[in-house]
Amino acid sequence: MRKIYLSFLAVSILSGAGSMQALFATGNAKFISALPVQKQALFSQHSAVEGKAPAKGPIYNQPEGTLIKDAYGNAHGYLKASDGGLDSRYSYGNAVDLVETDSTLFIKNPFSTLLTGTWIKGVKVKATTAGATDSVFVYLPQAVAERNDSVLYANRIVADPSTGIPGLATDNCVKFTWDGTTLTKITDHRFGVDMLGLTDADGNWQVRGDDEISIHKFSEPFATLPAQAQLYDCKLEYTDLQSTTQSRTVKVGVDGNDYYLNLVDGVPDAWVKGTLSGSTVTFPQQYLGVNRTESTHIFFIPFSFDDTGNYAYFDNDVAFTYDSSTRNLTCAGYYLINNGNEQVYYIDSSLGTTLTYLGTSGVNAIGAETAPVCVTYTDLSGRQVEEPTAGFYVKTMRYANGAVRSIKVVKQ
Repeated sequence: MRKIYLSFLAVSILSGAGSMQALFATGNAKFISALPVQKQALFSQHSAVEGKAPAKGPIYNQPEGTLIKDAYGNAHGYLKASDGGLDSRYSYGNAVDLVETDSTLFIKNPFSTLLTGTWIKGVKVKATTAGATDSVFVYLPQAVAERNDSVLYANRIVADPSTGIPGLATDNCVKFTWDGTTLTKITDHRFGVDMLGLTDADGNWQVRGDDEISIHKFSEPFATLPAQAQLYDCKLEYTDLQSTTQSRTVKVGVDGNDYYLNLVDGVPDAWVKGTLSGSTVTFPQQYLGVNRTESTHIFFIPFSFDDTGNYAYFDNDVAFTYDSSTRNLTCAGYYLINNGNEQVYYIDSSLGTTLTYLGTSGVNAIGAETAPVCVTYTDLSGRQVEEPTAGFYVKTMRYANGAVRSIKVVKQ
């Protein structure tokens, strides 16, 4: 089991920059925010028609070459703080596409917490020393996004060691090592920070950047629902790390003693597989596949707290109690739906779960309600907002049958 220091920290949000979990690793102890992570897709609705991007504009179409699909990426990310300095963030389990040719390596969505839908080009450089690893040089600037009739670029951004203020590097090339399996960014530690950054046309840093980038080929099996499995609806109820009660209708599949739970909201093909023995269904820690909405590798990770409540541990599994007379499942244990499996970087969390059998008609499902009886909005710091303006919010809907559902929304 891995030991995790649990501290419910507020998340620093920049206007229009989206949200991200605060996570700072210190050996085996890690801080975890009560807020889930969410990638930003500010630039996915680009003005150019697919295949019609202007000359020297962003690359929207997949380049020719060998596709390396859904590689696994981690990065030490940065946001732009209000004083122009750096606000440190980490990201884990990014699903990154690479395209390789004899002379080039292209990277899709080059920023770990931005879904630009575009590619940047790197030039492969053969090692001149026997036994040394080949390199990939990403010569910059390269256009990566279009917004409000302007083009944004990838550039090499370094921070002044004395002031921490980031600026355009004189040597505008980000370098990686590449051994055919793992792509690793080379950092010049003479600078406080040396990152692949998002800038405007004049090279001014715009909110996002990544250092300590590592991307490797990844292939891990995950559960798929058997064609012969019997499906039924359940009302899922749980309390998350924000102490919010969540409720929605989910699918449960049964194939002999194998049970499949669709616990990931918005990802219908992510199934958590467990095994029934007696009256207990045990669900081990497991890979769930790729969340295509946010381009991340997602995992089901059981965890528990110690007696003090100050520490938590990644567990091997979590047990649900099965009532054969009602077909209900209950769990007093805890789990995360997590991006990656090295650190806590979750998109959902449960501190106790109940799955109430509804049959196949969905009569008591949230979707059967014509409208919620009450709708409230809270900002990402948990404060209730009467009249939301532009930004990110949690929308909570309460229904007449007692069901509650919360979703993340963006107000334009």
